Amino acid sequence: MTPARSSKSTLSRRTFLKGIGSIGVAAGLYIGSGEVSYRLRQASRQRAQRPRRVLTGRIVTFDPAASIIEDGAAYLDERGVIEAVRSVGAPPPTGYAGAIHIETGGDIYPGLVDLHNHPYYDLRSLWTPSRSTPYTSRAEWQQDVTWQDGGFPESPIDAYWRFAQEESMKFVELKALAGGVTTLQGLSSATFGAPFREGHLLRHVEDERRDGRAVAESFVLRPRVADPFALFRQRMAAGTTLIHHFSEGRDPDLGREFDELFDNGCIGPRMIGVHANALDPARLRRWAGRGGAVVWSPQSNLWLYGQTTDVAAAKEAGLRICVGPDWSISGSKNLLGELKVVDVWNRQRLGRLFTDREICEMATSVPADALGLADRIGRVREGLQADLLVLSHRSSDPYRNLIEATERDVHLVIASGRPSYGVSEMLRTIPNVSSVRVGSVERAVVLPDPTISSSILNWEEIVSSLERVHLVEEVGNHIPFVAAGDVVPLDTLMPDDAYFRAIADATIPGGALTELRSYY
Repeated sequence: MTPARSSKSTLSRRTFLKGIGSIGVAAGLYIGSGEVSYRLRQASRQRAQRPRRVLTGRIVTFDPAASIIEDGAAYLDERGVIEAVRSVGAPPPTGYAGAIHIETGGDIYPGLVDLHNHPYYDLRSLWTPSRSTPYTSRAEWQQDVTWQDGGFPESPIDAYWRFAQEESMKFVELKALAGGVTTLQGLSSATFGAPFREGHLLRHVEDERRDGRAVAESFVLRPRVADPFALFRQRMAAGTTLIHHFSEGRDPDLGREFDELFDNGCIGPRMIGVHANALDPARLRRWAGRGGAVVWSPQSNLWLYGQTTDVAAAKEAGLRICVGPDWSISGSKNLLGELKVVDVWNRQRLGRLFTDREICEMATSVPADALGLADRIGRVREGLQADLLVLSHRSSDPYRNLIEATERDVHLVIASGRPSYGVSEMLRTIPNVSSVRVGSVERAVVLPDPTISSSILNWEEIVSSLERVHLVEEVGNHIPFVAAGDVVPLDTLMPDDAYFRAIADATIPGGALTELRSYY
């Protein structure tokens, strides 16, 4: 959903962009990946052997071979890999006599996989458009003058990344973790021109590599090269999956964006299309015939356009459907929140077309398959990375339990085999744990590498640094037209009263989102 910058805006920001790297790139116009960021990420993963762990609870595997294990145990080895998944009463693998045992008392799922986000903008809260009628396209809402007040084209959000880059990254990563996300699309180390000394709290899609190549690259707009279609074909032929925004809006003419991709050989198994809410059933059938996947972002679509992707036609055509929150400016705060929008739409408008399991698969196994990472993430299965989410046990149905869960129910998140976030008692054996308040509950986050002298050691320091950005007098010198004190306040980590008031007052969605409050 990140808007394109006008040439006028780009020129006015040239000095600023030189200072911190291409923020236009970081904002989501193009999210590449580089060998440097890959090596650093691998080094971070291998910095120290992890202790072996055993997690017990109801395991929801999303693996056809063993769908649900009511009283199960997941065995995580020192590499952060799932060595075995079996019933508690079954003999454990060898070597786990001294393992750390975590009796979760809850439900264990694969970590959520978010294939549509713009984390750069997730520092700010839900934006209310200045009009009551739906926009027809991205180009139209970008012209809304209220963007001057907090999103675009001269974004006060840039001040956070200019003066507190590490802290900004940790804030948006924590916001995703609080919603059970272990794989996040839209921002990588390479896009800033320098690595993050602190490492990452979760897995970033654009940093993933296989056999030395990028697993995925993300494009909001077509790249400004002589032949963007040739570039797309080249990337896909090399084995990279593309995540590309197209046909976003309600104007039927936007279908031409899909037609051009299709006619130029760019629609296929390695093309993941984002939004595509302007496509009719005929185009969706053509798309499904060549393979690939669509990422559905219903809240953001409804917020801006008053309608959303024809997922009924997509399902009938056999097209893979993933779900993503887009960004907090017009979408959900995280992927866990977006599942509730899907649930509401499925009940209210689609006559329960999708089963609860199918909805959950849109955020777990389906995006993993679409990325070509089914051997790494998306399920709880032997040999996969330990990307896991533990939720409190609220419902007898494990899929309803995931759909209805809120940030208060997230008890543990393990990303790349590393416990990163959760309730303090489940992280008691982990060093460098910092307390963080999420809504009305206390949680803990594990911040990286305490051996680094300049390391950010606690959450309070992160928030304090971000809040001090409001007082930096140099803001206006670095970001044209943004004065000190004009920096937008930080968003909350979970929906609050202000969030639900904004939804209740919104006119473009036509009341389609008002039921969301009932989940919280």
